[in-house]
Amino acid sequence: MPHGLLTPFPRPVPDRTLRVTCPLPRTQGDDADDVFTLARDIGICSPTWLYTGCVYGPQPGNVYAILVMPVLPDSTKRHNTYQAASTAVAPSLALYTAYRSGALTWRDFARRYLAELDAKRTGVLAQFVERLCSVPARYSGVFLLGFRQAPGGNEARVRCARRLLHAWLLDEVERLPEAQRPLLGRHVPQRLHLQRHAC
Repeated sequence: MPHGLLTPFPRPVPDRTLRVTCPLPRTQGDDADDVFTLARDIGICSPTWLYTGCVYGPQPGNVYAILVMPVLPDSTKRHNTYQAASTAVAPSLALYTAYRSGALTWRDFARRYLAELDAKRTGVLAQFVERLCSVPARYSGVFLLGFRQAPGGNEARVRCARRLLHAWLLDEVERLPEAQRPLLGRHVPQRLHLQRHAC
């Protein structure tokens, strides 16, 4: 399992071993980028280790669950347990509230949240990835939890911050439909151009 490589050592070891087995607490500039690269290279930030799901839905056994929301779940609703909560990498409360109230569309929310994640890259996100690297070896993966149920159980379609964070951590933001630019203006000139040549 990839996380077994990251077991902290009780005593100092040679520096080259630390780079391979356990990221040092580095969270500034290029060092933060090293944390992300290392986590991806050893499989911590990979689709076979990071999963997403709803805190109110079923979860696979033996996973380390982290709630990634700016607020805790409604205590009157029955929800699954989770080992940790992280508001630091969740959307800001103002952004979350604006989306929930209908003041922002999903696409606007997604773009702003992804911008927040980019701004947090060298700080709390690097620390969050280091925390992911320290998940005990007894777990078979990490589950990023949010509140929204996935439509038809399809996590690729859920409109929840957990999916955006997941894509960001896997360095797959460009694959998100929310990150794509509308192509509306491109197709009209091509059609006009083709019509001119058809005459």
